[in-house]
Order: sequence, then C-alpha cells, then structure tokens
Amino acid sequence: MSQPVPRLGRALDLLGLLLFAAGAGCYGYAYVGLEGIRTGDSVIAGGMFATLNEAKALTTVSEIGIAVAIAGIGVFIAAFMVARAARLRGPSSA
Repeated sequence: MSQPVPRLGRALDLLGLLLFAAGAGCYGYAYVGLEGIRTGDSVIAGGMFATLNEAKALTTVSEIGIAVAIAGIGVFIAAFMVARAARLRGPSSA
C-alpha cells in the first residue's frame, strides 16, 4: 500500500496546476492574437504602428505565459520532492 501524500504536497500540486494553466492560457491568448495579426483577421485601429505595438504587447504576454508555466513546473517538482521526502521518512510522519 502506498503512503498518503502530505497536505503540503497536495497544496503544491494545486498551486503548480494553477500556475501552469495560467501560463498556458496567457500563451494561448497571445498565440491566437499574433496569429490574427499575421493572417489579417485582427483589425486594429490606428494603422501599422498600432499593429506593431499590439504585436509587441502580445509577445510580452507570451513570454510572461512561458515564465509562469515554467514556474508551475518548478512547483510540481517541489511537490514531488515533498512527497518523496515524506515517503522516505516513513508512515509515522505523514
């Protein structure tokens, strides 16, 4: 029978999932926006420079999304380490 996962491990799993989902959402939003600019489906009032500014803003959102998703992966690794440490300590400390 496997050991129960500590509450801290579960909380870190949830935090990691939220961070990863938020990062993926930001990246997806930026991807769809940039794809709209590329194909010409997105109409941005103000001409070429407004479109360039919008592309730069979406690129920044994409970079932030990637960073947040990577932070979520780091939290997943921390949750794994907490669960592993609890498993190594034995059943009395969980």
